[in-house]
Amino acid sequence: MSASRQGDPKRIGRYQVLRRIAAGGQGVVFLAVGDDDRQVAVKALPRIADEAARHRMAAELALLRRVSGFCTVQVLDADLTADPPHIVTEYVPGPSLDELVRQDGPLHGEALERLAIATATALTAIHRAGVAHLDLTPRNVIIGPDGPRVVDFGLAHALNGPATNSLVTGTPAFIAPEQLAGHPPHTAADVFSWAATIAYAATGRHPFGNDAVQTVVYRVLHQEPDLGAEPDGFLRGILRACLAKNPADRPSAQDLLYHLVDRTSPAPSAKAPPRKRWWILAAVAAAVIAASGGGVAVWNAGPGGPPASAPTGSVVPPPLYAQEAEQAARSAYGVVNSFGHKTLDQDFKAVDDATTGRANVEYTGRLQEQSRQIRDEEIVQRATAAESGIVAARTDRVVVLVWGQVATTGGGYRLGGLVMEMRKVGTVWKLDHVWPRGPQPDSAETTTGEWPSGRAATLLSAAKDGSRAVALDTLTSTGAQVLRLGADGTVSRLTMVPDGGSFEVESSRELGAS
Repeated sequence: MSASRQGDPKRIGRYQVLRRIAAGGQGVVFLAVGDDDRQVAVKALPRIADEAARHRMAAELALLRRVSGFCTVQVLDADLTADPPHIVTEYVPGPSLDELVRQDGPLHGEALERLAIATATALTAIHRAGVAHLDLTPRNVIIGPDGPRVVDFGLAHALNGPATNSLVTGTPAFIAPEQLAGHPPHTAADVFSWAATIAYAATGRHPFGNDAVQTVVYRVLHQEPDLGAEPDGFLRGILRACLAKNPADRPSAQDLLYHLVDRTSPAPSAKAPPRKRWWILAAVAAAVIAASGGGVAVWNAGPGGPPASAPTGSVVPPPLYAQEAEQAARSAYGVVNSFGHKTLDQDFKAVDDATTGRANVEYTGRLQEQSRQIRDEEIVQRATAAESGIVAARTDRVVVLVWGQVATTGGGYRLGGLVMEMRKVGTVWKLDHVWPRGPQPDSAETTTGEWPSGRAATLLSAAKDGSRAVALDTLTSTGAQVLRLGADGTVSRLTMVPDGGSFEVESSRELGAS
């Protein structure tokens, strides 16, 4: 925490400055209050004289507003023409990860895993918005009341667009080799910085040292990181993969999150095959073939590349509209399971936007009943979806299995799955209903739809085995990955392989389990 200095402004834009929080190469951050008395963090930027640079930064800020607020700070306001130009984000009280480690020492066990999952989730959300952070360090992770938050998007820029600053800036020990070598940065650079940050949290030491800058740069470019004795097991393997010198050998943020949740290490010295669903390509290709009069070819896809032709009788992927509904379900999972004592009015509005009247009654009623307790005890709860799959689909309704994590003020943390029925309302998908603990296995939503049918229905039936629900996660070259929701709310990932005219479970692993 930095003390205020002579010359610090009293106001920035419409915000009254209370004190200085931190300073860095990209500007100075102040704690301030707005007209509504809400405390915010205001980052005063260097003056932007170039009109083109101002337009680029404005475009980047528009992308940053799309980043999910779970495990990050949300951009609330910005004025790039003011004196000084500034960006306003929500204020998260708490020490930085750097301060925490310096004061209390390295993190171990569940505390370290929670940090790794939360920051990887934040990175996934940032990358999905089309943004790279490019300055992820222990100083830019705040340990807030509701868990770790990734902050300071000062170096972030829109992917595939011109950078607002072509210079390499930041902390050398946490900068990816390709950045130091002068190559255009990409999301893989964030994955490297994430691993260096988690290694610091686990050991209390910079993985490439903290001495002369030239020496640190040389180590980053040419030497292996110092991971010490901690961490060990699957997390050590993940860090080594993410700290690969070649960015192509690092997993994506999404794949990184999969490995953390599954407690598995990527394949050594090679990039793990990307977990891409080729359902959209399948639907488009099928439509093109049908339109050309050649009939519809149904094929499978391996996880590492585009679909290949397969014989008649392959599993038909879910239709394209089901993929859209699945993404809406992931978003709704976070909305209906998140609230805060200072944001209840916005939380009610978010639930209104994400749900139909049927679901809205349930969730707003629950929030209203708990609102006094939430405010009195200053409770904050945040949720995010980590895994999902499609249970069944028809053109007006799609059933999605979502597994995610919920963090609550005071360190509370839980994992679990929900079966969410999404209904088409106009042009958007909204949450209409959440299955209770013991749904009827022959629910109309799963028996009157367009999908699953044929081999897809056989696949899911073989995986069910008395569970509450099963959903298709990913098609592979040898079968499929299926998510299965147990009676206790736990979710397992099953690897299914063909067995004559049916399928059998080759392996099973509970998500989030040791």
